[in-house]
Amino acid sequence: MKEELKILAIILARGGSKGLPKKNIKIFCDKPLISWTISQALKSNAFEDVVVSTDCSEISKISKESGAYVPFLRPKELAQDTSSSIDAIIHSIDYLSEIGKDYDAVCLLEPTSPIRTPGQLKSIVEDYKKKCHQYTSVITVGKIREPLELFKVLDGDALKPLKSSTHSQSRRQDMNDYYFPYGVAYIANTINLREEKTLYTSKCSYYVIEDNQCFEIDGQIDFDINEYLFQKYYYNKQ
Repeated sequence: MKEELKILAIILARGGSKGLPKKNIKIFCDKPLISWTISQALKSNAFEDVVVSTDCSEISKISKESGAYVPFLRPKELAQDTSSSIDAIIHSIDYLSEIGKDYDAVCLLEPTSPIRTPGQLKSIVEDYKKKCHQYTSVITVGKIREPLELFKVLDGDALKPLKSSTHSQSRRQDMNDYYFPYGVAYIANTINLREEKTLYTSKCSYYVIEDNQCFEIDGQIDFDINEYLFQKYYYNKQ
């Protein structure tokens, strides 16, 4: 096994966000949202390269100004609402391989999960390096609050508990712990990512994040919550 793994940090940021237009470059705590993720990746000193894949020239410009490597504009067919993130990642590593840049692993960093620190990214990468002889991916996960309190809204005014729900049957503190993957970081062996076409490879491990990181940005409310938490807990650690 190689002593030092070459890990690519890749940030996917298409221009056509519907829930919150231009969210990837919307000003978040004094600078464009995507700039925080780029800065965190660069300051972690954990990656061989930090690449942004985007179809938008404005995002490309801001990303370059923030220090990222943006060697191409993503093809439009890989930047639609229905486009797969995995296809965009594979397109990126294929492009980079053609220009002589190959990596042992790929780390996806979502700009819509800005609540992280450079030191934490370094820790996540080190965790992957320790586990990579046994696991082919490491995913950041956060504990779900009230995981089984799930209901379905039916026609009319009816509310039906899902079969998995234990509402009124168990105390919260007696329930098992459940976890959800958040976009702080996803790391996968490049070979397995290509073959399995997923970051959740067949041999997948985890890294548990803090409760105040268990938020992603889709709409304006999410943006406001993330900005408040980032300012309160993480701004001075950047």
